[in-house]
Amino acid sequence: MKFKFIAILFLGFWLSIPAATACSCFPPDADTERGIKAWLAEKGVVVVGEVLSSELQRGTFGGEEIHYQVRVTEHWLGEDASIKMSEVVTLATPAESTMCGARFARNTPYLIYAFPISDGDLLATNICTRTRRMERAKEDLAVLRGIAK
Repeated sequence: MKFKFIAILFLGFWLSIPAATACSCFPPDADTERGIKAWLAEKGVVVVGEVLSSELQRGTFGGEEIHYQVRVTEHWLGEDASIKMSEVVTLATPAESTMCGARFARNTPYLIYAFPISDGDLLATNICTRTRRMERAKEDLAVLRGIAK
């Protein structure tokens, strides 16, 4: 009898735990050049930049987002990208890792793959892109610098 009570209690507890959602991504194309060209063939934007600051905000799509101010030193625009590029851009990413939010350290250079949102005033990215720290972006940079801007 005691065993049944414990089993029912455990089962009830287990069933009451809400299912967790997790970020799920397709891996970036293993062929660097093909992956970059595919990104730029759409509305993609690629920037070399350094994070100046960050702020937690109510997101464009309802959840919380982190808005990073990024100083841009180089950029490549996709064929249909509609973004007003300037020296400093705002980059949004979901605040929750379960929503594929990316994290950036201040004063650290990154190669950022993003896409324009909000009528081209805001860039967005997530961990499902090829975004990475500059020390890990040598191959990507060689391909990008070989492509006309």
